[in-house]
This record gives sequence, structure tokens and C-alpha cells, in this order.
Amino acid sequence: MRPARLRLLPLAFATILVTTAVPVELGADAGWRSTLNPWDILQNLLLYLPLGFALGRRSLRAILLVSGLLALTIEIS
Repeated sequence: MRPARLRLLPLAFATILVTTAVPVELGADAGWRSTLNPWDILQNLLLYLPLGFALGRRSLRAILLVSGLLALTIEIS
């Protein structure tokens, strides 16, 4: 039987993919903004928190690698 944390993994991935795939600001520019918005940073941290919890038994390096690759894939797509 899989640990409870690993059962959260598909839900964490799905939540991240769905919330980032749906455009929130339909009229906004798609270009790069050079300013950092603290609210955006907080939202991203909260969005990736379940993924970090699901991978909690892994090393910090593995958690950062998985979440970083997921974020990079989303940004490229």
C-alpha cells in the first residue's frame, strides 16, 4: 500500500496543471515583466505546497528538482 503522502501526488500535479493552464488575465500582456510581485510569489508557493508535502519523505534536492522541472515545463509551454 502506498503512503498517504504519495496518494496526494496526482492531485497535487493536477491542481498545479489546471490552475496554471487556465488563463486568469485574458486581456493581459503575455510578455515578461521585470518586476516581482510579492502576491504572485505567495500564490506560487501556496500552489506548490501540496506537491512538497506529497514528496516530503524525499530529499530537499529531489523536491526542488521535481517542482523546478514542473514549473519550467509549464513556463515553456
